[in-house]
Amino acid sequence: FVDELRDSCDVLAALTHIGWPGDSALAAEVCGLDVIIGAHSHTPIDPPRQVNGTVIVQSGPYGRNLGRLVVDVDTAGGGLKGFRGELIEVVEGPIPPDRKVARTVRKLEKKFTGKLDRHIGTLQTDLEMKPDRSCSLAQWAVDAMLHMTRRKVSDKLVLAVLNNGNLRRGLSAGPLTERDIWEICPFENQIVIFEMNGEELVQVVENQLAAPREFLTWSGLHMQSEGGRIVNLTVRRQPVSRMDVFSVVTTGYLWDHLKSYTGLEPEGRATFFPPLKQRDLLIEAVEDAKVITARCDDRWLVK
Repeated sequence: FVDELRDSCDVLAALTHIGWPGDSALAAEVCGLDVIIGAHSHTPIDPPRQVNGTVIVQSGPYGRNLGRLVVDVDTAGGGLKGFRGELIEVVEGPIPPDRKVARTVRKLEKKFTGKLDRHIGTLQTDLEMKPDRSCSLAQWAVDAMLHMTRRKVSDKLVLAVLNNGNLRRGLSAGPLTERDIWEICPFENQIVIFEMNGEELVQVVENQLAAPREFLTWSGLHMQSEGGRIVNLTVRRQPVSRMDVFSVVTTGYLWDHLKSYTGLEPEGRATFFPPLKQRDLLIEAVEDAKVITARCDDRWLVK
């Protein structure tokens, strides 16, 4: 696109959602971009950074900062002659909220607060969220997905998998509300069931050990490796045969990105789309158990 657009514009900017490492790699490998306005890694970049002549900015997480970038444009030759930028902290209080927006927020809070703040269970142990490794929250969530889907669809389901980035924060021990589950699981993810054979499962695990796009947490699977090689792989405590066929529960997001996460082609694969949402299953799992006690186990053991 740079080759197509460069001669027809004064400034060429990319709006990305690949994080600071991805933005810096993009700037290093692609010449001709003037500005990258980034997101995803929640990196507050202040002042702006420059890589291979490309200015990279990102304002950080959760609306805490407003990013301001001023560029001096070479209208004769195209591109930038100079730039300056800053992050402006958004401070609550001095600026009154817009009245129409505030009124809308109040209406929505009034409508949904009772439902979101209802008590659904108790968490006896903290559930920690670790994006790049095994953690108690991801293990509890994927176990709950498999358990509830087995109950509602088929007890022949034996595996479930999710990417850790699917869950957005940890949970502290104490009372649990429906709002807590919405906050850890804000996406409208449908449940998807697909089939893979034992040989494919071995390939997926090998891919995760060697070059993962993101850490995947499994339910029903136990894996031990040494030096990057699998030494033990079981499903429901039974050794994996390459001729086995497994039904796997996952989210719509992971299914949509199945190849980039697992190396598997989704086309031609036996698939079922039950009318279930991930968040609803987690809420029901808490309501059913009433008291949650979950700790990180050794289902994924790397030496």
